[in-house]
Amino acid sequence: MYHLFLLGALLAAQQTDWPKKLTSALPITQKDFDKINKGDSVGRVLRVPNSKSIGILAMIRLPVTSAHFWDWYRHPENFTQSDMVEASGEVHIPARPEDFNTLPLPPADPADLPSCKPGHCAIKATDAEIEAIQPHTSAEQQIRQWFHHTAQAFQQHGNEALPSATDYKELGQASQPILALFPHLHACIEQSPQDPYYFWTIERYGFGLKPVVNLMFASPYRPEPGILVICSKQLRASHYYDASLGITILLDRPDGTSTMIYINRSRIDALDEAWKRRVVERFAPRAIRKQLAIIKRTVTAWRNAAAIPQPTYHRASRKEG
Repeated sequence: MYHLFLLGALLAAQQTDWPKKLTSALPITQKDFDKINKGDSVGRVLRVPNSKSIGILAMIRLPVTSAHFWDWYRHPENFTQSDMVEASGEVHIPARPEDFNTLPLPPADPADLPSCKPGHCAIKATDAEIEAIQPHTSAEQQIRQWFHHTAQAFQQHGNEALPSATDYKELGQASQPILALFPHLHACIEQSPQDPYYFWTIERYGFGLKPVVNLMFASPYRPEPGILVICSKQLRASHYYDASLGITILLDRPDGTSTMIYINRSRIDALDEAWKRRVVERFAPRAIRKQLAIIKRTVTAWRNAAAIPQPTYHRASRKEG
């Protein structure tokens, strides 16, 4: 999940300067605006200088407000409506071991763990983690502990607890135009902002790639009424990703709908070969638009379910003898 966009004509009066601000910082065209006006979506890959980095842009109009979208986002089970997300779960603050007990690891990951050595492991792990593997702990539990410890360490120490701290510095530098518009995002990229929401997912991409376990956090803020900015950051991945930074902007419109703009920049070790990048660039746009359609459908269903009055149940009282 991708880049950014905005439709000035559909914003409330107090937001009339945002189209100019955003279009000056982002590669958005009138053709993109026309597609959104017609109910279509925009999804494309952005070229970035680093050979292992990739950028993605996605735009769509949603039939819900930004507040409704964040309510939907805060329920990780909604992510599994996507055919890419196999499972998901919320992580507490502070992180608890039981937050990861229901994490259904792909069978190949525990099977690969016994052959891991410092500098060589099929699962992304630090040398210190590999050297500290407990022989009497099951492989499944060991991997779950890694994710728990990463969440715990980040909540306590921020980026300095992550092996990817340097990667996020580079992703932040690549996002300077957006950071200039929303300075609050510096806290998300460089450390951990206040009131973050932590969760894990398992994603399957096909094309012979391994399923990926992700540990994420997301943090929302409103620079002004009618605009919601959500920063999401990947804290750990079991495969491929070194770092991933997502910025979602939701612009409320007077008719109760919103415009969603998403930009993602990721460092992926598998992109160091040119043919792999070509495969991603060829198939990603269609996959992005497919995921946007799923988001639109599921947030609409969530809104409709929330609008239906729920029956009230009364528990029978019990007298104490």
